[in-house]
Amino acid sequence: MKTETAAAIEKLFNPKSIAIVGASESTLYGKGVLQYLTEFNYQGKIYPINPKRDNILGIKAYPSLLDLPEPADLAVIIVRREFVLGALQECVQVGTHSCVVITAGFKEADDKGQALEKDLEAFLKNNAVRICGPNCAGIGNIKSGILLCLLREEGRELLPGSVGFVSQSGALMMTLTS
Repeated sequence: MKTETAAAIEKLFNPKSIAIVGASESTLYGKGVLQYLTEFNYQGKIYPINPKRDNILGIKAYPSLLDLPEPADLAVIIVRREFVLGALQECVQVGTHSCVVITAGFKEADDKGQALEKDLEAFLKNNAVRICGPNCAGIGNIKSGILLCLLREEGRELLPGSVGFVSQSGALMMTLTS
């Protein structure tokens, strides 16, 4: 039987459903992540989360994670730093245990960000949710049609292969994919 952490990591790279908290038709990541999922023919369910929109890029949108018909396997969080903890709390509440937190502005930014990151760390120690981030460039699994980042040069084709690559550095990832 898989441990909670192993199950969360599996859902991080092979989710059957993805919620995009902060999805939009105008912001770079909020729009870009949603576009890539459709462009790369992601076969799972996509749940854009935005309390001000009924649909985004032709996909039914939901006001919050609490309004989804089922828990998403993975939540991609792209909201202002002040709202990240609330989004993670909703994830735990609905049973979403894997998250990619793209939002920046934490300890790398200023004292307020450092305090917010400490709050995140305390929350994560006491709850069954695993995150990639914060201030994360995103993740990709081209074989599964998942590109939850904007590290691809426009018009460049990405093909599934047999090599995996993990990097702490977004700059390095951008160099390799452009």
